[in-house]
Amino acid sequence: MLGAHALTMLAGLLAGLVFGQRTGSGPMSDGGHAYVFVVVGVFAQFILGIVALVTGIGGIIGKDGGKGSGILIGWVAGVPASLIVGIVITATLANA
Repeated sequence: MLGAHALTMLAGLLAGLVFGQRTGSGPMSDGGHAYVFVVVGVFAQFILGIVALVTGIGGIIGKDGGKGSGILIGWVAGVPASLIVGIVITATLANA
């Protein structure tokens, strides 16, 4: 699951670098790199959480309870690591 958390961070970072703007017009007028990274990162983590819950609960209900609970535990364990990495990336983008 840490790989999936890393992909959500990478997606947010790429979106922040590509779509982050420092212009005064448009829907993302205050959409600096850090802002776009946070929005995309939170959304990606939300989607990852839904996928982990559905897959994990499906595995627990099905015949593979160990795999299902492992997916849920892995997702929960990866959230704090993603939070720490996200804070570091946000601070770096904000100071860039």
